[in-house]
Amino acid sequence: MALHRETETALLKPIICTYNPGLVLGPRALEYFNILRSDSLTASDFKHSLEIDPSSLRLPWPSSFPASRQCKHWRDAENACISFLKEVYAIDPSERGKLPDGLSDQSTELALSQRARSAISNAVNAAIYMNPEASGTRISMVAKFYLLAWLHDGQSLFRLIDVISLDVFEPQNTVSATHRLSFRLAQELTSEDDALGQQVMKGLLSYIHSTRDQPRQEFSGLKDFLDYRAIDIASDFVFACVRFVNSINLSSAGAEPLDKLVNLARDHIILVNDLYSFEKEENDLQSKNATIINTVHYLKLLLSVESKAAKDIAYCLIQDIELQLHEELRKLRTLRSLDKTQFRYARAVIECAAGNVMYSVTSKRYGRKAAIPYKPSDSPQRQGASILAL
Repeated sequence: MALHRETETALLKPIICTYNPGLVLGPRALEYFNILRSDSLTASDFKHSLEIDPSSLRLPWPSSFPASRQCKHWRDAENACISFLKEVYAIDPSERGKLPDGLSDQSTELALSQRARSAISNAVNAAIYMNPEASGTRISMVAKFYLLAWLHDGQSLFRLIDVISLDVFEPQNTVSATHRLSFRLAQELTSEDDALGQQVMKGLLSYIHSTRDQPRQEFSGLKDFLDYRAIDIASDFVFACVRFVNSINLSSAGAEPLDKLVNLARDHIILVNDLYSFEKEENDLQSKNATIINTVHYLKLLLSVESKAAKDIAYCLIQDIELQLHEELRKLRTLRSLDKTQFRYARAVIECAAGNVMYSVTSKRYGRKAAIPYKPSDSPQRQGASILAL
């Protein structure tokens, strides 16, 4: 495994399970994706992250990304989310509003419900895999905002989400515990980085507000669907977090050369997310009559094919996007047209996309009963247990 110092093995967050949604795995090697490897740059470029080698960990890896990365400070993120959720529980239910189903009122209990532990685990895993170079302070902040996104289910909304907006910098109701908590969350971000912190909040709010609109049912084609799906997966929030944790604040002119790379990564994240969550969402559609906005489902209906064929098509699209990502990265590096900050953002975007693959491959939330417990005989994870004990 590509953890080059034995002392770093304890920093690897435990993998609970793996999940393969029926893919025939055979990704090709693409050299410019080696920027994910620890030996590709200097040690200072990977101050806060570890390399995860999927072949060494024997993961069912579907991608031509040779590795993903993980933030070392996952325990900080986990502890921050636990403390935050307990603060939410401590607010009077009549003030904070109804929590999502499964997150029962437990203001006097130390134990968290199974759904609460799962929500924290999902938020932390997504945050640390998709933002691997975050400091302990910044990953703790981002993980709490990821948790807010996980807790939001579009129907049962507690009022903390409603009051987190830019006007919390001048709170109108300082006696409200909900307002005080939301104000502190916002202040943490802006004290760390005012401009980038506001981008994170704007991204989350944009996503939350979009979920309150009636879902679209008709699309002019796949591109139109992906553009709509990008809002539904909170892509503005995701990339705002990437910029925040890496202290990347580019002007419009500075960001423009990277637009194609970012848009390709966005579509890659959507397709991977939808491929791995498809079975879960199809089951929810049938058992709960839930709304489904999923690319595999869209392809299934559009092309009048079975689920297996739709998943195969989505996987082919993922592989094609990886080729396009690699070519765009090769072009940017060959032309040497990027300055240091722009290249750092390009690398961070690839890290984010690879991290989304890692999250999906190890997601019990997606795999459910099809998820396989992860117990490699030589796993270094025994040295680093999560207090969530899922």
